[in-house]
Amino acid sequence: FVAFRIPNTFRRLFSEGTFNSAFVPSYASEMIKGKKKSNLFANDVFNLLFLSLLSLILIIQLFMPAFVTLIAPGFVGDIEKVNDGFLLNLLNSNLTPAICSLTHDNKGQLLNTNADTIASELGIAMAKYFNVKLKYCFDKSGVLMDQNTNSSIKKNITKKEFKNLVEEEIISDGMIPKLENCFNALENGVNNIYIGDMDIINSIDNCTKITL
Repeated sequence: FVAFRIPNTFRRLFSEGTFNSAFVPSYASEMIKGKKKSNLFANDVFNLLFLSLLSLILIIQLFMPAFVTLIAPGFVGDIEKVNDGFLLNLLNSNLTPAICSLTHDNKGQLLNTNADTIASELGIAMAKYFNVKLKYCFDKSGVLMDQNTNSSIKKNITKKEFKNLVEEEIISDGMIPKLENCFNALENGVNNIYIGDMDIINSIDNCTKITL
């Protein structure tokens, strides 16, 4: 994978002597011409190396999302199937599963997967057997009409209102796929969905209820 080749290239370049084997003979030939010329040569080489690495770092920082996609394609997964039978066995044994946001490709490769999508798909899978109440916990009290005011909670939001708020740019960025997952779950059997901060674990008085 390219993701491993890039750091290995730097390791070979500096740690395993590729840079030294190229630099030392050139530096030795400059030493013959005098110490001053050899020092100037060394300064030029290391200044060029420093500027090149600095430029590379800045470019990578500026284009990090695209760079990650380039060097590690295929490491992000989506959900095709939930092993609901396994989950049922755990629940029937009075065990509560804690599920991380990883999937796999049936070939041994783990894949990063959106946690909101996993929650939605798990809720849909379990809705065939239970009345499912799904709670999305994050760092806000719910869907906010003013992103700078945590008390501006919209107590209830429908799919139509969601689309309007997206057009008005009141709802944006990561909240869009989060709420899309909520509506997908409601449309596929999940009974109730709430979104808010960690307080919704014990109470749904101060959060947003998602309805169709």
